[in-house]
Amino acid sequence: MTNDPENLSLQNPRKQKWPSRTNGAVAVMLMVVGFVCSPSGYSLLSGRIQAIDAFLFPASGWGLGLVLIAAGSLLFAFRRRIHPSNLLLFTVTCAICFAAMEFVLADFGVHSSFRFKWRTPKLVSWWDFNPVTGSRYIAREWGNPNWPINPDGFPGTARFTAETCAGADIRTLMLGDSFTWGVQATSYANSYAALLEKRLQAGRNAVVWNTAIPGIGQKQELLSLKTYAPLLRPQIVILGFFMNDFDDNMYPLSMYYIFEDSPVFVMRYEDKGNGRIRTLTPTEAYWRAHPLSERLSASRVFLRFFGVARNVQQWMAPLIRRDAFRERNAVVKTGDSELICSLRGRKETADLLTQIRDCVEGQQARLIGLIIPHIDDLATPSTAYRAAVSLFDSLGIEYIELRDCLKRSDYVSRPSVYWNDSGHKKAAGVLIEKVEEVLSETAQDSSPA
Repeated sequence: MTNDPENLSLQNPRKQKWPSRTNGAVAVMLMVVGFVCSPSGYSLLSGRIQAIDAFLFPASGWGLGLVLIAAGSLLFAFRRRIHPSNLLLFTVTCAICFAAMEFVLADFGVHSSFRFKWRTPKLVSWWDFNPVTGSRYIAREWGNPNWPINPDGFPGTARFTAETCAGADIRTLMLGDSFTWGVQATSYANSYAALLEKRLQAGRNAVVWNTAIPGIGQKQELLSLKTYAPLLRPQIVILGFFMNDFDDNMYPLSMYYIFEDSPVFVMRYEDKGNGRIRTLTPTEAYWRAHPLSERLSASRVFLRFFGVARNVQQWMAPLIRRDAFRERNAVVKTGDSELICSLRGRKETADLLTQIRDCVEGQQARLIGLIIPHIDDLATPSTAYRAAVSLFDSLGIEYIELRDCLKRSDYVSRPSVYWNDSGHKKAAGVLIEKVEEVLSETAQDSSPA
């Protein structure tokens, strides 16, 4: 038998050595990249260097993928030098260290975007989700000075009472969800509702009541209209309509919980089909929204790696198979009328908009719809967008479209779908022109012949 190193390493795996300095350097590199991808590594680096925060998570995902590829390559290259028992010990050690790291970080309360949780966080104190009166903010618990909340739970400072609007020459009521509330504007003063109010109040005695609340549909908007229109006696009612309203109108009032660990809205209801809706407890809702794969740091990094790879594949597909891509688009564009009529929530939304229209007419006011496009609707209107336009036309509701004046740069970067300050300013400009036109027509109609 020859005494070459390879045979000796097979006989006694404890005597194996790295064959060269290059392999040693590769091993050190793998350990460093693995640390960056780990929960502790990410928590340590996140926030330290502001310039790379936006790139650290995707880079960690690619790093973890490279670690797996490189580790597999090394195992294949040195498969005769690594004893199975050593490989098993290495695997068990890594698993134990991973689990320990996750629990230690959580136990010490390390502030990380991907902290492991085993308890349901408390609900925030500033959010009321009453199934009868709907969702709204609690002013005494709200602590954002850039976003004033009045005692009624709506954006602004003035209380919604008959006394606060007495003597006003121009009275406007606003209905809507997060867009009309002003989400992603740098402050409420830069939201399109506040810009409209500022313009109307220039040299005039004008009152604007904004009853918008994030995460609501026309059910709560109708309730707000019936509650506050008799007090304000508005001349104009503005209804902000976004495409997710179709789905929101399928559920009861107060659809969301908000937990202390995150401002993300968590769905309160489970759609069981056939019109059956089940209310989830806070614990049920939270853990449904945060599955195990999202709570484990390394798991999220690993999933993000595959998410980035999938996005690259989707981006490359049209370049590789242009004909197939065109055919797929052509199929989507067929049967528009059938798709619009069968859109989920269309019937419920039509019924609610009809009630809102009739209620506004009963108040002898003018209803103006503001159809808010998703960023993807700017290039080609989606089925939901076309359904909204068709619905407003069929109900005879006056509306404004913003697709022609908005650009992609007027939206906040994905995954957000909201406007930035530029988008709010453009929307306010278009809306102000329409409101001034309506006020001018009203003044002419009321003037003596």
